[in-house]
Amino acid sequence: LRVEPLELELATDLLDLVDNTRGGMLLERVRKLRRQIALDLGLVVPLVRTRDNPLLSPSTYIIRVHGVEAGRGEAPPGCVLVLDDGFITEGMSGRPTTEPVFGLPAMWMPAELADSLEASGATVVDRGSVLVTHLAEVVRSRAADLLSRQDVQTLVDAVKEIAPTLAAEVGGADGLSIAEVQKVLRGLLAEGVPIRDLVAILEAITATARATRDPEHLLEAARQNIGPAICERVATDGTLAVVTLEPLLEHALLEAVQIGENGSFLAIDPLRTEGLIAGISEAMNSAEATGRHPVLVCAQQLRPSIHRLAQASRPDLPVLSYAELSRNLTIEPIGVVNLVQHAAV
Repeated sequence: LRVEPLELELATDLLDLVDNTRGGMLLERVRKLRRQIALDLGLVVPLVRTRDNPLLSPSTYIIRVHGVEAGRGEAPPGCVLVLDDGFITEGMSGRPTTEPVFGLPAMWMPAELADSLEASGATVVDRGSVLVTHLAEVVRSRAADLLSRQDVQTLVDAVKEIAPTLAAEVGGADGLSIAEVQKVLRGLLAEGVPIRDLVAILEAITATARATRDPEHLLEAARQNIGPAICERVATDGTLAVVTLEPLLEHALLEAVQIGENGSFLAIDPLRTEGLIAGISEAMNSAEATGRHPVLVCAQQLRPSIHRLAQASRPDLPVLSYAELSRNLTIEPIGVVNLVQHAAV
């Protein structure tokens, strides 16, 4: 049996969300979501197969990616979700819960109270919006898994209309294969980088492939070529708040870079690795305490290794190389990473 890339299973008491005769607009909202993500990321979002599952507990929905559960939540009929931002008081009728995307405390409350709660300033979310927001988060976080080889071929075919010579360098006898391009695009999406500017990405990786077809080098070449777009997504009002590595530490780490079968890695002992991870976490926490949304910037040769290490404690932290920084932004240094405890490189 074929496993659909993206599925949404609904308990039988949630079918009103997809029933037009009962005001259900879920399917239309999902279609709009697919279009919006396609515009944002350049990703060909697969159709969302929606079906009922009588075995699910009442009010429950499941989001599946390639048949595997990627998200689960609830949307009780006759209720709205009210975020607990100070407007929920003791004695209110409702059931405590957690908002599925951001993990915020909330409460399911009777829908007839929605207007009065909104009038008092509470954040009220209807059931359909809860589900669609959750679906959007799953699609964005799993975008790399959803990009199929056929999708990549479709994207490359579209490039033929505007840059036929460039597109011809992909899939030929001596050019990059569709599988190699897919790996680069998946690597970008895995870090939340849009692949909209496919021409710039292909220009970078086809040029780099003349010297090396190492996937990590191809990915870094693509990132450098679309660096301004990467920076723009994480900048605030034209300013990029950056945290850097302490210069002596960065120099020592550059000397510790080794190349393995799965890409580059830092050949440092576990104690120093722990100290580096803790140092990154400390520096980012201090920077965020100022109200900023900082990024970590380091040498291009270090970026893949540092990104993998940072994921241990800060999975959503953008890690950029100096080569990606945009000249159109104001770069504001607001922190430095040092090894913590007794770790030293």
